[in-house]
Amino acid sequence: GIALATAIAQPAHAALIGGACNVADVKAGAGSSLINASACKNFGGNDDGFQALINNAFGLTGNTWNLLGKSDQSNDPVVAPNGVQSGNWSLLSSTSVNSPFVVTVKASTFFSAYLFQGLTGVTSGTFNVAGVTTGNNGQHANLSHLSVFTSEPTAIPTPALLPGLIGLGLGVLRKRRQQEQSAE
Repeated sequence: GIALATAIAQPAHAALIGGACNVADVKAGAGSSLINASACKNFGGNDDGFQALINNAFGLTGNTWNLLGKSDQSNDPVVAPNGVQSGNWSLLSSTSVNSPFVVTVKASTFFSAYLFQGLTGVTSGTFNVAGVTTGNNGQHANLSHLSVFTSEPTAIPTPALLPGLIGLGLGVLRKRRQQEQSAE
């Protein structure tokens, strides 16, 4: 007889692509008062070293960025339930951040960065990976880790300091001239 072969279609693993973040995907605040991010951007790869790119990514100037912590590192001030698609994130009890700061949400080989401005005393928030990755069947990758980057404004001399700096410079010049005259 003739054997009839039947192919059983197996669902292929959906290839993940970068998503389209929404400022409401990540919220931050203190207690139950949570605010959407001011802006967000999507990136491929990992967020390691992202602090060097934040100013350019969001069109900012004059800030020095530092990694406060990642949720997948032990003894870290950033806490989030890795391996889920949404949830709460928080900072350890003795830690809070002031704006501007950035929260990155990493899933699969993509991450989204969320800029927060105009907030003080932030200790917690919520996240959703929906804007980070999307599969062909609408599925999203789970959270790999959540990172928080804080900013320190770069010191720029203010106009109020200029008269003092000019006076200091003139004083140095006057002393140098006096030393030259007494040496002659």
